[in-house]
Amino acid sequence: MQKIRKHPVLIALVSIALAGATMTAALAGGDGPYDADSWKDLIADDCKAFFDGCNLCRRAEGSAVAACTRKACAVYEEPRCLDEPITEGAVGSTPFDGRRVRFDCDDDRRFSVYYDEYVSGDQRVRLAAYEIMLSDPQTHTAYRLERVRAASGAKYANDTLEFWEHGGEALLRKEGQKLYQNCAIEG
Repeated sequence: MQKIRKHPVLIALVSIALAGATMTAALAGGDGPYDADSWKDLIADDCKAFFDGCNLCRRAEGSAVAACTRKACAVYEEPRCLDEPITEGAVGSTPFDGRRVRFDCDDDRRFSVYYDEYVSGDQRVRLAAYEIMLSDPQTHTAYRLERVRAASGAKYANDTLEFWEHGGEALLRKEGQKLYQNCAIEG
């Protein structure tokens, strides 16, 4: 029978991993009520945009797979659907069933981000998967933005406007200057 030798490095690595798992559980309140997979049980199958308790996510209707921002969280909050049927816009006799996420910012500023489709009055704009429409009620304007590379979160831009969102918080810049800051999903 071969004798098993104890490797100090291996023992140290296992100890560090176990300590990290214990610390994470302690930060999360032990058996916290929510984790990275809680949304799978709490978010309806027809919800396309949702907060998973840590990140903003999007998925095709009924899909079990979602694309999410990549913020790391020690404690997860309650997941919630961010889809909101838009009722103020209608084209002909067909009501609009698009999706939007509203943001509240400093100085009582707010704006909405539309996914999939944007409708305002008799205007209807179908959006590609890499596009959003940002509607600014303060200036009564809407901007079509395309997804651009970001170190973290989701970033969309056009020639003058830049929208960056990370973990439910957002920033809006116009021509490089902060337009609206400290924006959070309306809740």
